[in-house]
Amino acid sequence: MQNNELKELIKSQVKSKVLELSTWRKVIWEGGRLYFETQRIIDEISDYNIGIKIYYLETLLNEKFIIQDNWPHEVPDITQDLRNWLTKTISKLKIKNIEQTNKFLERKIEEISLKGIQLDNKHTEVLNSRIQETQKCFEAKAYLSVILLIGSTIEGILFGLAKKYPKPFNESSSAPKNKDNKVKILKDWTLNDLINVSSSLGIIDEDVKKHSHSVREFRNYIHPYEQLKSEFYPDDNTAKISWQVLKACIMQLNKNMDKLK
Repeated sequence: MQNNELKELIKSQVKSKVLELSTWRKVIWEGGRLYFETQRIIDEISDYNIGIKIYYLETLLNEKFIIQDNWPHEVPDITQDLRNWLTKTISKLKIKNIEQTNKFLERKIEEISLKGIQLDNKHTEVLNSRIQETQKCFEAKAYLSVILLIGSTIEGILFGLAKKYPKPFNESSSAPKNKDNKVKILKDWTLNDLINVSSSLGIIDEDVKKHSHSVREFRNYIHPYEQLKSEFYPDDNTAKISWQVLKACIMQLNKNMDKLK
């Protein structure tokens, strides 16, 4: 699923939530309607990653709505209380996201080697060439090139594994399906599909899955209009995170190849 499509789905969910919040309901609940609604929001977004949670809550915060705790003429509206809760929750999530990213960046990964993955020689040669070029771009401070190359390299590695081990990839519950509910042929898989299936097979962990999706989203900025629209200008930190994602991905794949055999 593309980033823009995901955002549209979240916006649609938020509009439904605004309608729910703006509709009066009598809530007999300890803590009143404010506690009731905030707990519902927490439950509804519990399966989302931190980035999507933040986007959902920020979108909701920017919407116009009025929420009341009980009969309108009996109890003051609690709109500002809910807005205050949204603001605090967003701040906590952003702090948590920064802490997780810093922890991820602090992992010690000294060497990148594709030997343990054992793809065919020509495939490995092309991937190694991209890794070397990525290092040169990093040294030249060509950060946009860094993240674009890293995204394509991760895709190349996972695609190579899916091609070498089609059975576990195709049988994964996360494998992408077509309209006939049949698994798509490999050439139609996206990087999003490859990341999700690799995670479901246990060959990459949750951290690498999360950050790989971030790198995947960065690839949208190969289109100048997307970059202009989002005002996205990658810096040294963006490139470091992407480089760490690639290293961690390769390290985990080397470690977990037995799960595919």
